Amino acid sequence: MRILHLHLHLSFTMTIYNLLNENQKLKRHEAELLIAHVLKRDRLWVLTHPEYTLPPKLLQPIIRSLKKLSGNMPLAQIIGLKRFYDVDFVVNKYVLIPRQESEELVDLVAAEIGPKREGLKIADIGTGSGCIALILAKKFPKQRFFLTDKSKRALNIARQNTDRIGLHVKILFGDLLLPLRTSLPDIIIANLPYLGAKIYQAAPVSVRKFEPKQALYGGKDGLDIYRKLFRQIKKYYKNRKYPSIWLEISPEQEQILKKEKQSLHSPFGIYPEQRRRILHSSFSFYKDLSGRFRFVHITFSSSLGNKG
Repeated sequence: MRILHLHLHLSFTMTIYNLLNENQKLKRHEAELLIAHVLKRDRLWVLTHPEYTLPPKLLQPIIRSLKKLSGNMPLAQIIGLKRFYDVDFVVNKYVLIPRQESEELVDLVAAEIGPKREGLKIADIGTGSGCIALILAKKFPKQRFFLTDKSKRALNIARQNTDRIGLHVKILFGDLLLPLRTSLPDIIIANLPYLGAKIYQAAPVSVRKFEPKQALYGGKDGLDIYRKLFRQIKKYYKNRKYPSIWLEISPEQEQILKKEKQSLHSPFGIYPEQRRRILHSSFSFYKDLSGRFRFVHITFSSSLGNKG
């Protein structure tokens, strides 16, 4: 890929049109967004001003950034921002870049929260940048939101995003549900690492090289961290009202979850309770816009066991 030399003479100038023409192998819209970011303009302005001559003090940073883009670094990490649900979120190498699929998860959870009473405790477990919980908190300011993560660096980004949007949420450090064990949420949202070994190895270089593995890889079948969460749920909610749970998954995990929920030996399975109560988990699967199973809603109901 042809990238212009960084050692430019101070008198060297170039138009937006010429610069884009020199970098035709890059994704055009990403190059345009990158230029717009450095110029502090929007992409529409870049598209409508191809004749604009870039001064050297701006041209050199743009070329350095284009070189990173040619090396498969994600645009969001280069500019430090990713738009999610019409809000620009701060991102860096310590958090997963928000995906469009997760916007659909926001919509599903919002549909459940909408008609419910105020003051619910809603927890985003493994929050990362905080994008899911913060969009929901913006939509439902009278609900109580809790963001947890075991990465202090990720929580720092979540705090930055919370401050940027101007919201009041509780940000807690700890492993999954652990920080909330004494004050349990009514609704749990979890977009945890769910890529299995084969899928992670087949992921694009931009993902494997630049995004945090601990935010992506979930063990051989991708469900190890979800199993850990559900073991916590079994432990902390025993003989209490169980939560409504929303998960984002990889499509092939639908069949694994359906099979495991029938097993007493699986964290996803039947929940034995005291006083002969049996708690049954119900899994509802939802497809994303591409028609693949991507989201799961888990609810619980109880029944009396055999008196024997």
